[in-house]
Amino acid sequence: MLHSTAPQGLIALNQTNLPFIVQLIPRDEAKHLNRDEGGWEYAPVKGTPYVMRRKPLLSPWHLPGNPSPWGTRAAVEASTSRTRWQVPLSTVPSWPHFAGTPFAFWQHLRLQHRCLARS
Repeated sequence: MLHSTAPQGLIALNQTNLPFIVQLIPRDEAKHLNRDEGGWEYAPVKGTPYVMRRKPLLSPWHLPGNPSPWGTRAAVEASTSRTRWQVPLSTVPSWPHFAGTPFAFWQHLRLQHRCLARS
C-alpha cells in the first residue's frame, strides 16, 4: 500500500518482513497445476512465458519462522529514498529461539489481549 503526502514529499508504505518461496513456472506447465492446493498464490509475469507462484515460508505450526516484526509501516522521502521513520506492525517478545513455535503464537495472543484491554 502506498500513500503519498505531497507537501512533505513522503511516501508511506507497508513492508512485509516474511520470507517467501518463489518459483517461476512455464505457462504451459502452470495450466495443469491444481491452484487450490498448498496455499500458493499465482500471477502471470507480464511479457514473459512464465507464471510466478509464491507462498510464505512458515514453520510446521503455520507460523512465521523468523522473529518479529513481520511487517512495518514506513515513511520514505520521495526525492532521496531515505527512510524518515519506521514502526513495527506485528511483534512478539524478541526470543528468536521461540520464533515460529506455538509458544511465540501464544505470547503474541497474550500481547494482543493486553493491548486491547488498554484501549
